[in-house]
Amino acid sequence: MFDKKLLESAEFYERRYRNFATLVIVPVFLLLVFLVVFSVFAKRELTVKEAGQVVPRKVLTVVQSTSSNPIELNNLSEGKKVTPGDVLLTYKDDTGSASKALVNSQVQTASDRLAALNVYKMSVESDSDRFAQADEFGYSDMFDNYMAQVKALNSEFGQQVSDKQATDQQVNQQQGALQDANKQANDKITQYKAVEDAINRDNNSGLTDNPYAYLYDSYAAQIKGLPEADKNKTRQEMLMTINQSIEQLNATIENNNVQAQSFGKSADVSRLTTEAKIASLKSDQLASVTKEYADQKETVDKLDAQLKSLNSEISETTVSANTSGIMHVLTDKTNPKYLAKGTNIAEIYPDMSQNPAINVEFAVPADEVVGVKKRQKIRFRVNERISKPILINGVISNVDTSATNTKNGNVFKVVAQVRASSLEYAQLKYGTVGQVTVITGEKTWFNYVKDNLTKDE
Repeated sequence: MFDKKLLESAEFYERRYRNFATLVIVPVFLLLVFLVVFSVFAKRELTVKEAGQVVPRKVLTVVQSTSSNPIELNNLSEGKKVTPGDVLLTYKDDTGSASKALVNSQVQTASDRLAALNVYKMSVESDSDRFAQADEFGYSDMFDNYMAQVKALNSEFGQQVSDKQATDQQVNQQQGALQDANKQANDKITQYKAVEDAINRDNNSGLTDNPYAYLYDSYAAQIKGLPEADKNKTRQEMLMTINQSIEQLNATIENNNVQAQSFGKSADVSRLTTEAKIASLKSDQLASVTKEYADQKETVDKLDAQLKSLNSEISETTVSANTSGIMHVLTDKTNPKYLAKGTNIAEIYPDMSQNPAINVEFAVPADEVVGVKKRQKIRFRVNERISKPILINGVISNVDTSATNTKNGNVFKVVAQVRASSLEYAQLKYGTVGQVTVITGEKTWFNYVKDNLTKDE
């Protein structure tokens, strides 16, 4: 093996080049060269780190105060699970229930009256009693009175018919008596003419049953023994007497005929008149009940509207959940006594146990927001008070276009959509806070160091 001591200048060179300076500076120089070369080619991620919190991707419903009355029951609680129908708030209501009871009673009465009016109308239309029993409004009595009037009109018509029959019967009797008298007068005329004929013939044959045969006998007794001229005179006198009797009988017959004609029958009684009166009565009743029905229906509609308004007011004294989820209380008061009507008091978020879509919301200072854009990737890290940190990846979905002024300066709200596993959902809650890292780009280490050294110049 070669021995350095054999060289003439070995000891010189050993002392000159193996000192402390050569052993330190050269490696440091080489390291520096390596770092410079590495910084020129190696790149680092440019990030923005801010605190963020878990928020729902959508709010199922916003709960609002429905009344300005004093709060009687407050079940608002942050993070509380709710189901549809759960009572969240109740307000004091001193007059609504009493007013509702009164209007309910009025509605019931008006509806009962309307129903009774309808039965009354059907009864009048059909002319038959449709009431199961007497109603409290007197419409069954009104129908009875209407039917009594109809009955009276029918009775009046029956009486007219009866009176006509009685009158016609009396006329028939009177006319029959006159006809009998005329028949008797005609019989007497016939008998007088038989006597007259017998005198003209001077023969009394055929006068056996004639009641006026005595006239012939008187004539025969008077002309006995008289000369012919006296006989003729006596005959003429007797014939004149008989003709006078006949004329009187004819006058009686004529007078009887005139009298019989004056006993004419009364005009026929028409049913149409009575039916017209009944129809007019029914029409009046129906017109009256129709008007009253319309007025009562209007009353019922007004009461229904009033009741609906009262029900709405009463319903506003209770605020209930309309969906299942997790409650987030918006009011900053722990136990408020009053809440203005329309105030947003809580939000209901999807139940985290159902693995709903969630977002991470964070604020970026105005001087760092330039590089933050949509669709940039983020990492959300939660490591406080848990054995194993949670690291969730996501993508920015929204960046506010205007800044929000806070006590720490202007910030821009940024929302990122994240994807969590079932195990991570079991550990996360709405409002869980962690660190959000936004990867805004890449830069070589050389430029990164240079920019940091020169950014204040």
